[in-house]
This record gives sequence, structure tokens and C-alpha cells, in this order.
Amino acid sequence: MRSRILGYHEIVEGPSDSFYSLSAEQFSHQLAVFNALATAGGPAVDITFDDGHASNARVAAPLLHAHARTARFFVTAGWIGQREGFMSWAELGELARQGHQVGCHGLTHRFLTQLDTADLRAELRDARRLLEDRLGQAVTGISLPGGRCNRRVLDMCAETGYQRVYGSVPWKEGGDRAGIAFEGRLVMNRKMSQAWLQRYVRGDLAPYLAIRTLHTTRETLKSLLGDRLYHRAWSLLTGRSGMQANAR
Repeated sequence: MRSRILGYHEIVEGPSDSFYSLSAEQFSHQLAVFNALATAGGPAVDITFDDGHASNARVAAPLLHAHARTARFFVTAGWIGQREGFMSWAELGELARQGHQVGCHGLTHRFLTQLDTADLRAELRDARRLLEDRLGQAVTGISLPGGRCNRRVLDMCAETGYQRVYGSVPWKEGGDRAGIAFEGRLVMNRKMSQAWLQRYVRGDLAPYLAIRTLHTTRETLKSLLGDRLYHRAWSLLTGRSGMQANAR
């Protein structure tokens, strides 16, 4: 039975208006449910994080430890130790020492499909080199900023040494694309109920249909508005600003 892969962003102690921020209580409850489902013979759930928020190390990691879980942390390499609200190199190194996996989320969080060939190569290559130099370990996984992907991006990921790419829609999963493994994920938000999430993890059809309908609507809006205008609109709606916003 194939595991379900979930993509998180921030885990916060108190309330948040950001669409992609979950409370510590909500996240802890979800981890308990995932463990119970796995114990009962249900699908395993893989936890991933994008961006590299400080809350990943300070809030999420202790909760993962309490539930005997590890996660993959895909970080925007150029923001580590440089940008307020994001992890330090010491915090990221400690996550790696605790047994969590560290992957790449680009160097500057620019949408990869919007870069020319030289900038795309540099964005992927330099981020990987920086992470490997600072952590002293191989980095071969990447999640795509904003979920933006095309064949050119996948080819460049392969060229710059990545072996596994994580996207932002759950039905695009598994298989080999451009010589690398491609994994789909469900991007988590604070409005997902426990009951709905359990149905999704169990493989019920209704949650998948709802996700695909929403994705189709967004792709239609993106084609009408253009990628940049769509991104700005989604950033305003979800309470995230600038390149931190992960318009899907």
C-alpha cells in the first residue's frame, strides 16, 4: 500500500491567519491519527515541510519526536541563517542529527518555470552545493517552489544532481520522469478537518475528487490571469506575501 505524502509549511504555537499555518495542537492531533491508522494496518504517512521556517525546528520537531516520527525538511537554502523567521544553520544541522532528512527548496524560492536556462541551473546547483557544504551530507531531494514544474525543470533537476522531486498535487506520484523519481504531495492547510484528512489518508474517493476539482479551478484561473498575477492574488487570499507565498 503506497504511503501518503503530506506537505506542511509553518506550525505555530498560537493562532494564525495564514492559510498554510497549522497550530501545534492541530499538528499533534494529526500525528496521533497517522500513527493510529498505521498501527491499524492503514497507509503510512510521510511528513514533509517546505521553506525552512524557524517553527519547523522550534515547534514541529519536538512534536515529531513526541510521536516518534521523522520528516523531510525542504529548505530555501539562501534564506537559512539570513532571513528573519527562518531557521539558522545550527537549527537545520540539529534536525539532520536527529535523523530528519534535509532537502532543497531552491536557493531564493523563485518559481523555476520562470527562469532562463542559466538562472535555473544556478538556482538548483548553488542551493544544493550550499546545503551540502554546510551540512556535510548529500542532498538529493528537492521540492518545487510553488509546485511549478515542466519538463525543462525536471531535466535540469537531473542535470544538477537531484534524484527525487516532490510536487504539490497528490495524484502526480511515483514513476520516473526525466531520469528522476517524482512524488506527489497533498499540501496541508489549516482548514482541513480531521475527519476529511482521515478519509484522504484511507484512500476515499471524495477527498481526491474535491482536490482535483479545486486544482482544475486554480489552473483555469492561472491560464486566464497569467502566472504572476495569479500568484499575487493567491498570496493576498492566503495571508502570505512575496515569494513566501506558495500559490498552487
